[in-house]
Amino acid sequence: MSERSEWIDKLTSKYRSRVSYTKAKINVNIASQIKALRRRRDMKQIDLAREAEMRQSRISAIERPGASGLTVETLVRLASAFRVGLIIKFVPFSEMLRWDNSFCQDLFEVTKIDEDIEFIKPELTTASLSAMSFGSNYMNIDEEVKRFIFPYSQEANEEMIAAGNTFAMEIPGVTETASQPLLN
Repeated sequence: MSERSEWIDKLTSKYRSRVSYTKAKINVNIASQIKALRRRRDMKQIDLAREAEMRQSRISAIERPGASGLTVETLVRLASAFRVGLIIKFVPFSEMLRWDNSFCQDLFEVTKIDEDIEFIKPELTTASLSAMSFGSNYMNIDEEVKRFIFPYSQEANEEMIAAGNTFAMEIPGVTETASQPLLN
């Protein structure tokens, strides 16, 4: 039996193995996310501690994988200090493993509430945009909406529209450009 097969067998058959595996993944991933967000925002541990109403030593402990038990209350305080939301959800092991394998601390970023266009201006969400027509009305769309829908220059976007009635959107962390049909 291969090492992977033995590992899967343990996780599928033993409660304690699932507990240990899940705790280990959470301890590493949460610590990495907190440290990544703090660094992306050019915060020192003392700054984050002040914002989250904690001690700097607690932030230091939280950022060390496995060194500190976290409560939902602590995570909520940290999310609020970073000005982001928090989701805690149950998922299949495959999703947890996929997320773990794709996580990169250097690329991890979460949009702050005051920069979250979808939250601040829900009228700019995809659902509401589907009611718009982009043909000749493109020039009449508010500049902020244009930047949200068409992240490239006006000329590049007009060329893409003329070439195939598509728009391209850059996805952070992905080297390819996704192209989707325009909504009518």
